[in-house]
Parts: sequence; C-alpha cells; structure tokens
Amino acid sequence: MQSGINTFPLVIALVVGSIISGVLTNKTGYYVPQIIFCSIFMSIGAGLITTFTPSTPAPVWIGYQIIFGFGLGFGMQIPGMAAQTVLGKADVMTGVSIMFFMQGIGGSIWVSIAQVLFTNNLTSGLGKIQGVDVQMILQSGTTELVNLVPKEQVGEVLGAYNHALILAFKVAMACACATIVTGLTMEWRSLKGLKEGGDVVKKGDEEVGEKKVGDDDVRKSGEGKAVDVK
Repeated sequence: MQSGINTFPLVIALVVGSIISGVLTNKTGYYVPQIIFCSIFMSIGAGLITTFTPSTPAPVWIGYQIIFGFGLGFGMQIPGMAAQTVLGKADVMTGVSIMFFMQGIGGSIWVSIAQVLFTNNLTSGLGKIQGVDVQMILQSGTTELVNLVPKEQVGEVLGAYNHALILAFKVAMACACATIVTGLTMEWRSLKGLKEGGDVVKKGDEEVGEKKVGDDDVRKSGEGKAVDVK
C-alpha cells in the first residue's frame, strides 16, 4: 500500500501533463511538439530516477517522479491522434491496432529484460554478503527484508537492492531516450482541417477548415450549363 502512495506524484503529474497536452493540441492543431516535449522530459526524469539511493530525501524522489510523469502524460494520447490524422479512414483501425499491439509487446519485452537484470544483479550482490540467505530474501521481497537479515547487514543488503534497481531503471531510461527518434521523424499534420471536415493540412500550408476547391470541382459545377456563343 505504501508503494502505491509513494507513486502518487507520478500519477498526478501524468494526468496534469495529459490534460495540458490535449489543450495545446486543440489550440494549435499540431501534436508533434508535444511528443518531442514528452521524449525530452521522460528522458530527463528517467535519468534522474537512476540516481536514487536508500537515503534519497522525499522532496527529491517526489520531484523526479513529477518530471517523469509530466513528460509521460504529455505524449500518452499523441500516437492515437497521429494514426487518425495521417492514415486514411480505411487504415485507421489497422494502424491503431498495430500501435496498441506494439505497446503491449514492447512493455512485455522490456519489463522482462529489466526483471532479468534486477534479479541477476541482486542475486550476485547478495551473494557477496556473508551470512545472508539469498533465496529467502528473493522469495520474501523487500517488505520483510529488515526482519530477515541482521541489523548490521541491513545497509549492505539495501545497497545491493539499490544497485539492482538502478540497472532496471536504466532500461526505462534507454527506452525513454529512444522515443526522441520517433518524435523527430513524425510527420507534421494539423488536426484542425480534419476536425472541421476538411483536408488534413501539412505544416507550412495554409490552415483551412474547408475543403480546397480544385479545377475538377469548377468543371463539374459548370456541367449542364449551355453557353450561347454568337
């Protein structure tokens, strides 16, 4: 329960960031700046989290969570918007499905990698401490840690735990840094034309809510009208 309470700053910052991102996207029509901002803040927050130690004061770890959560919230809704904006109507559902599939499988893969790094390094670190039952600690978890080891060895065990956790956090940091590539390569499109029923407008073009009238439309409008030329 305490761990859930300790992650409140991240969750609250995520919600606030998501709301602000939605407002900005609605006002400007462009979503790419938000995804770039998301990548930058996520990377900074994840990097700061890798500096955690058992003695990190509460204001520090709360602040780092806020930075990470705010950046994460800024980009949460953007992939769905991008799929609906860039893809044609017939391909939107396919694009969104692929996006959610990759989110799910990506999370499964990288969480598993982080778990393996954490477990292997924790086992290795605890094995260097004399008089510690490694398997008992791994099975019981951190909640019973203080009761399982002598008081004089609690500091060493916590140090081993912290080192293993930092390696897992570094996996999250690497993933956050990698998102900047997708942000910088996303196509700039405006949502305003799409929202108002017009054509999706690229950055640099005039933003209009109405569909553009072409030569074909002019020719069609003139069909059926006879012109008397004397």
